[in-house]
Amino acid sequence: MGKYPVLKPKDVVAILERLGFIEVRQRGSHKQFRHQMGDAQQYHFTPAGIFRQSF
Repeated sequence: MGKYPVLKPKDVVAILERLGFIEVRQRGSHKQFRHQMGDAQQYHFTPAGIFRQSF
């Protein structure tokens, strides 16, 4: 078993929203979130996993 728990995309979105991120747009499986402090994150939700990209 891995070090980290397996999370569903719905759980990841809920955690990000609790941390103050707001979903600003979505295109296909890519969701973009922005934090009130200006930080931006993009997540790619696939059956193989969730991948993060900062920009």
